[in-house]
Amino acid sequence: MDKNKWRTPTKESLKEAYGKRGQYPDQNNRRYIFNALGNEKTWKVTDKSHKVRLLPVHPDDNINFYGLTVHIHTNVGVNGDQFLCLKRMKNINCPICEHQVLLWDTEPEMAKDLYPQTRYLVWLVDLSQASDKQTAQIWSCPRTAMDDILGASYKKSTDEILNLANIDDGIAIYFDREKTPNTTFSKYKNFQLDDAPIVAKEIWLNNIVSFTEVIEYASYEEIKNTFFGLNEEIEPKKDVSPSGETPKNSETTQKEEVVNNKTDEMPITNSIDDMDRTQLEEFALIVLADDYEDSEIKEMGTKKLRRLAKEAPAKKVDKVEEETPEDPKEVLKRKLRERIQ
Repeated sequence: MDKNKWRTPTKESLKEAYGKRGQYPDQNNRRYIFNALGNEKTWKVTDKSHKVRLLPVHPDDNINFYGLTVHIHTNVGVNGDQFLCLKRMKNINCPICEHQVLLWDTEPEMAKDLYPQTRYLVWLVDLSQASDKQTAQIWSCPRTAMDDILGASYKKSTDEILNLANIDDGIAIYFDREKTPNTTFSKYKNFQLDDAPIVAKEIWLNNIVSFTEVIEYASYEEIKNTFFGLNEEIEPKKDVSPSGETPKNSETTQKEEVVNNKTDEMPITNSIDDMDRTQLEEFALIVLADDYEDSEIKEMGTKKLRRLAKEAPAKKVDKVEEETPEDPKEVLKRKLRERIQ
């Protein structure tokens, strides 16, 4: 055997791949709900134990709560952008909410996925940091975490609730954020109050600004174009021969080989409903490859993934004209080839 004809990656390419672990395409271009100032002041919560002290909102913000309630459309477009919902935040037309209304009759499960996510923008200081680095920051607090904070601050015996953001006698909160096994998601847990109050320092309060200075609304057209992919450029097809036929290149051949191998290895099931999670992911990685990244498919809920997998082959497959029934595996192979060509 000639070992020289075999190619293995160089150490440089492996180091480069190692440095990019956990990164997703265009992640640096992802749009968030904050402007430049907001991004600078955002608290980057990590998977570990934390001790934080809530702070009051700015006097210019007429908010009778710990922070601003926001409704965010997440994972919009190819970059997974975030947009403040125009309908719920400003009571004006929102293109995503409008599309949701159109889907309720025909695609109710897909319509549910378009609900905006509710979070709370809360000012706090991270007491886990060194004292010289402690400053007022904005926490985009999940609704479940806020529920736990309210629960920890409520005294059932006296039916009283503590104001944790009070300037003079606010109490710090301990909690953990842990990564959920086999997922990219994290969970907040173990919320407890400190034993004694902590007076809010003036330097902390001086760094608090109005929420109007840190959040950013996109226009109706911006959200619409991102949601429907209207900003994407469509590249012309390449390698078209003079006869009008498109020759198979090596990439196409490799894709067909993947289809053949995957379908040969895939267990025969009566329907997608019979597949377990592993089988469903293997199937979805093929039929949803044009529309979703591998990481998105693996993070997707099983119910949603099963629904998209059912819809995918039917969208681009022509009706079979042959009167004699085809072998089920051959039908699947043909359908998958049509999706990748």
